[in-house]
Amino acid sequence: MHRPVRFADDIEPLVQFVEETEPSRILEATLGKLRDGLSVKKLLTASALAVTRSSDLPPGHHGGPLHPLVGIHALHNTVERVSGDQRLLPILQHVALSNKHINHLGMGPYILADAKPVDAGGVEATKKAFFAAVDRGLYNAADHHFLWLWGNIPHAEALDLLLTVAIPKNTLDDHYFIFPMFTWRALDWLGREHTSFLMRPAVRYVTRFPTPPC
Repeated sequence: MHRPVRFADDIEPLVQFVEETEPSRILEATLGKLRDGLSVKKLLTASALAVTRSSDLPPGHHGGPLHPLVGIHALHNTVERVSGDQRLLPILQHVALSNKHINHLGMGPYILADAKPVDAGGVEATKKAFFAAVDRGLYNAADHHFLWLWGNIPHAEALDLLLTVAIPKNTLDDHYFIFPMFTWRALDWLGREHTSFLMRPAVRYVTRFPTPPC
C-alpha cells in the first residue's frame, strides 16, 4: 500500500497546518503564528513541503507546487530587505497560495506518495532508465529513478542531468528551466536535506511532454 511522505516530528504538524487550515482562516492563522515568534524559514519550509505533498501539477504550469517553490528564492531575499509588518506580506502570500493550491479542485485532493528509489543496475544504467522514461513521458518511472540518483551521485551532477532534459524544452515553455533551477536556488536557503523531496515535482514536470500553446 502506498503511503504519503511523512516529515520529521518538528515540522510535520506545521506542514499539516498549511494543508488542513480552512482557506478562509489561513491568513489570520498564519499571521498569529508569525507574531507568536515562528521563524520565517521554518514556516516557508513547511509551506513548500505542504504544497509539494498535497497539490498536483495540472496540465501546463499554472498551479501545483511550481510557482510556490520557484518563488522562495526571491521571496526570502525580499523579506530581508523590508522592515515592520510589511515584511510579513510575502510570507502570508506564500502560505495562502500553497493552501489555495492544496484546496483547489484542479489540483487536489492529491498526495505525493512516499516513492521508493529504483536502481536500474548502477549509476549509468539508472541514468539510461531515466532518459528512457523521459522519452516516453513516464514521469512516475522518472521520479523513482531520479530518487535513486540523488542518493548515489553528487547533487550538482544530478542537477546537470536534469537540465539536459529541461533546457531543450525551454524553447516551448521557460518553466522547464525555471522550475528545476529556482527550486535548486530555494534549497540553498531551505537546506539541502530537502533536495530529493522538493525536487520531485521538477523531475516529474520536465519529464512530461510539453503542452502545445493555446
